[in-house]
Amino acid sequence: MSPPGLYRRAVGDLDMIRSRDPSVHSRTEALLHPAVPAVWGHRVAHRLHRRGLRRTARLVSVAARLASGGIEIHPGARIGRGFFVDHGAEW
Repeated sequence: MSPPGLYRRAVGDLDMIRSRDPSVHSRTEALLHPAVPAVWGHRVAHRLHRRGLRRTARLVSVAARLASGGIEIHPGARIGRGFFVDHGAEW
């Protein structure tokens, strides 16, 4: 994906969080939402998984789970645009 495409997708993700979570009022606040590292990490892990790099994909998935506070999305899962996770798992 080209850099402008990545930028548009990232802005779309942040706007989606703003529209679905009433406690978030700006894109900057949306960057702090736990769904961001979960979804962005999943996108990287999913690409690695599809290319056959399963262990690396799981490593990225674990890092995203730690960064998001417990939201785990399997690297093989197919999610679409507008996917939103409001609350993660409690530890």
